[in-house]
Amino acid sequence: MNPRDKFHMRRIARDINEQINAVRRELMSMEKSGFLISQKDGIKKYYTVNPSFPFFNEFRSMFVKTFGLGYFLFEERKNLGNVKYAILSHTYLNRETSDQDNPDLLIVGEPDMHELEKALKKAEEAEKRSIFYMILSEKDLESAKKRNDPLVYSLRVLPRSMVIGTDEEFVV
Repeated sequence: MNPRDKFHMRRIARDINEQINAVRRELMSMEKSGFLISQKDGIKKYYTVNPSFPFFNEFRSMFVKTFGLGYFLFEERKNLGNVKYAILSHTYLNRETSDQDNPDLLIVGEPDMHELEKALKKAEEAEKRSIFYMILSEKDLESAKKRNDPLVYSLRVLPRSMVIGTDEEFVV
């Protein structure tokens, strides 16, 4: 959930409740593949995700649909009402500061606000942070695309994670 953070092997083993030797083997394998980068600090070795790994965005997208906001939205997708797209923005994916002008999530359609608020509350509690979101109707989305609205433009060209809907439909 924090791709820029560095982690020591013992912390990883503790966080995932796994044996240190099993964690060491997996970290070595992921480093060899190029997915992880290591850095020594004295005798300790720290690992971080390599953002230039060829499949980084795909792995990150899968991960955010398994944990946190993406998970809660995906789990509640049938209860959310008429939602054509639920998109996690690059701001969310990179753990950058979000606000009403630069939201974590864009919802396109007419969601059931009660169900959406429930999912958002669960995500905020799990992630210990506020989630900012924006809702657009399909008509407003098309209008924003035509006038190259900065938010919609950035969602179309920067990495994003589609929780509901498809990339192919959204970027057209």
